[in-house]
Amino acid sequence: RNDAVRFADFLESVIPAKSKCSKKIISADTKSNTATFNHTFSVDIVPICKDDFMCLPKETAMKLGNISQLLVCTSVSSSIRLIDPVTCQICEMDNQKYWKNTFRAVTDSSYLIEFIILDVQLESDDSLKVKHQRQQKIAKESLKRKRKRGSKKKGSSTVNVGAKISSKHSLAQVEIARASDLGVNDTRFTVFTHLGRILKPGDSALGYDFTRININDSDLKQLRKGVEVPDIVLVRKHYPLYRKAMKRTWKLKALAAEAPEEPGVIFGATKEDYEKDHELFMRDIEEDDEVRGNVNVFKDNKQLERVKAVTFEENEIEADAPIIKIENMLDDLKIDGAEWNSNIGVKKQ
Repeated sequence: RNDAVRFADFLESVIPAKSKCSKKIISADTKSNTATFNHTFSVDIVPICKDDFMCLPKETAMKLGNISQLLVCTSVSSSIRLIDPVTCQICEMDNQKYWKNTFRAVTDSSYLIEFIILDVQLESDDSLKVKHQRQQKIAKESLKRKRKRGSKKKGSSTVNVGAKISSKHSLAQVEIARASDLGVNDTRFTVFTHLGRILKPGDSALGYDFTRININDSDLKQLRKGVEVPDIVLVRKHYPLYRKAMKRTWKLKALAAEAPEEPGVIFGATKEDYEKDHELFMRDIEEDDEVRGNVNVFKDNKQLERVKAVTFEENEIEADAPIIKIENMLDDLKIDGAEWNSNIGVKKQ
């Protein structure tokens, strides 16, 4: 029981989650006044992942500073961080806030496709301020209307007027085309994106193409008047040349796992699904400094030797590819002469 309690507390400390405990009596001894109980723990984990696209209910968006209902998740840790890709406004929900105002993703990263950046025009800071002031004005007017109607009751939660603008992102208007359309047709899109700081013509980005995705979500029916789902939403920068040409010179260490009961099943998932999720996690470590700061990255000496023997010509990989520097890696570790498999956590002698 103590181990289960500690594990549930650990989950609640690193991700938005809530746990419940129930117990059932197994046996009892009335003479010695003792009893044996079976304790069952249930943990609900937030069904939101990084890069998910979601539509917040109206009331939730108002409580978060009247931010747009259409948001992209930028990270999930002890709190959920969201950004509006059209205005660069951000908000954050901790464990308590989420379970009071639950919502789910409209689409997840499995629907991401590749786009080619054709042109980038950064928006000025003045235009961002104008959009922010407009949002504040709308929020204040909405709050005044609620007070006049008497909907603001004693003890009800207040509305934070005006969500903050992210200092880590830059709003830009970009012209893009589907990577699959190159050489086939001349279909182009012009969209706003929060990735203006890191995108330039010729780059690749992953995003959602809502002209081809069938959305069926009840929250979309609650969109404010005049608000529509954009045709394209860019989520993250993509590095196809680096992914194709380079092999990682680092690895992770995993705890030993019990042999799966079913062949081809790892931690309750199929081998293919596990490897896909593991690859996405490895990419997050490469591309996100905050995630990498919480993970120990070890040198892969075999791959380091191979990379030293290979030379790359100019423009063969992206100049800003997310390559982890050797000085940021730890020396390889062996315990009792055993080597630890970094992929599935199975101990090998």
